[in-house]
Amino acid sequence: MGERKSRTAAILSEQPTCTYCAGASPSTSRDHCPPTAIFNDAHRPPGLEFGACGACHQGTRSMDAIVAMLSRNFPNPTTEAGRIEGQRHVRNFVRRYPDLAGLLQFDDRPVLYQGQTAHAVAIPAGGRLPRALVAFGARVGLALYRHHFGRPAPAGASIHSSWHPNAHLDSDESIEELLRSMGQAQTLAQGRWHVSEQFRFWSAAPSDAPDLFCCFAAFRQSFGVLAVVDPNGPRYDDDHLQFSPGFLQGFVV
Repeated sequence: MGERKSRTAAILSEQPTCTYCAGASPSTSRDHCPPTAIFNDAHRPPGLEFGACGACHQGTRSMDAIVAMLSRNFPNPTTEAGRIEGQRHVRNFVRRYPDLAGLLQFDDRPVLYQGQTAHAVAIPAGGRLPRALVAFGARVGLALYRHHFGRPAPAGASIHSSWHPNAHLDSDESIEELLRSMGQAQTLAQGRWHVSEQFRFWSAAPSDAPDLFCCFAAFRQSFGVLAVVDPNGPRYDDDHLQFSPGFLQGFVV
């Protein structure tokens, strides 16, 4: 407990204003992005920890149960402990969101995906479940923006976000080209221990628009989220969801 308090105090000292609302409020808590729940046995290396105000931090929590469950969709656990943990996250998701659980469509015909047998999961477009995943992508975008630039995204910024199922991670040429342009994938590590099989991320600011920020985060081989943070505000008139700093305050799935 003492180590946790010490770590939180250090983060709040380094990041005195909130990552998620453009620094409009003081940081009062430490947010892990990605959340600890996505990692095996909640065992997470240090890093990517962000100062957050109470209202924004509360808004992050309603999406964590969804992300923790869906991030374990593939590959299948190889240990009994992993299977038990996966089942626990499914039960937690169903308990918290019984109406959303009915939207998940599992194909009962197994497919061979990257050398393993898997069952595809389809999420219907529109509605609360994909919106939660896109909102999670915007949260990741704001967090990695601060990680990259050392400051929160400004108040007038817009965040364009999308989520991508595992099939896109393996076959979408546009995503593959984007990731190549952003260089080597990064992960969390402590000494020789790393979690690249559970979480990887790419981030970059284009050389011709250095204040623009793009990032992609992949969770196992289950899904990924793409976010573009534009400090100059909305400049696209399209059907994609756009977010602004502070959107997590009062956010519920």
